[in-house]
Amino acid sequence: MLKLNDRGFFFILYRKEMRGRPQLELRFPSIKSTPYLIIRGKKASRTYAILMQFIESRGLKEYEYKENGCVIIRVPVVSGLCITAYIILTYTTRVEERYIHILDKMIYGEFPLIRRFIDFITLAVELSEYIGQQGDPSAKRQLASPQALRLVSNIMRYLLAHLDGGCAKDRNVLISTRRCSQK
Repeated sequence: MLKLNDRGFFFILYRKEMRGRPQLELRFPSIKSTPYLIIRGKKASRTYAILMQFIESRGLKEYEYKENGCVIIRVPVVSGLCITAYIILTYTTRVEERYIHILDKMIYGEFPLIRRFIDFITLAVELSEYIGQQGDPSAKRQLASPQALRLVSNIMRYLLAHLDGGCAKDRNVLISTRRCSQK
């Protein structure tokens, strides 16, 4: 049974039907914490499916609990940080599976900029506070606002595009790269 006072873990919550559509949340350090981020709709179900396949194949799941249509997965802190960075990285793309190798490298400590990518998690929260989460009522129910997540996601993908020799496979990053190189 899940203890509501479990602390020091990352929790992934998934509901197939939350207000008529799927919802994915990340929470830390306890299940009662304000969600770090919330994803809804088709993106939530795609991201959840990719994450569950990855988590199960790598044996990262410490605990799974199902109640009232909600699946709660508890993962260790380090894995949770890497998963959070991956979700931010893929926040503005529809091809989440394209970046699963980055998550794999982060989990196994083979990604050279892991510390900086983890810093992007803090950056998204600080940007949210700076922006004041204005104009988006859903942002008040999560620590990182959608505007901040979109910005940080684009920055992360732009950085990855340049690390891979400037050859980006993701159309949005490629367009951004061209705009910046023309200036």
